[in-house]
Amino acid sequence: MSRNLTYDEWIPFTQYEKNECDIKLKDGTIIKHTYPNAGYFNGCCGKQRYYIHENEVAEIMYRKYYVNDLCNGDCNKK
Repeated sequence: MSRNLTYDEWIPFTQYEKNECDIKLKDGTIIKHTYPNAGYFNGCCGKQRYYIHENEVAEIMYRKYYVNDLCNGDCNKK
């Protein structure tokens, strides 16, 4: 990591670190367990794969849950 990250709380999105995270879109939609790459957030798990442009993201949350590999493989299940 290139800087100290704030974990487990929503922060305004201005830039990202290459770490798995949850994102909150400008329309209020929350997408869990994404990975940022080349201006997009890609879904990491679940049946529906997400590919969200960073311009759609309002807030971001880095999760210790993901750092510790505790994902159940379907974080976005409804």
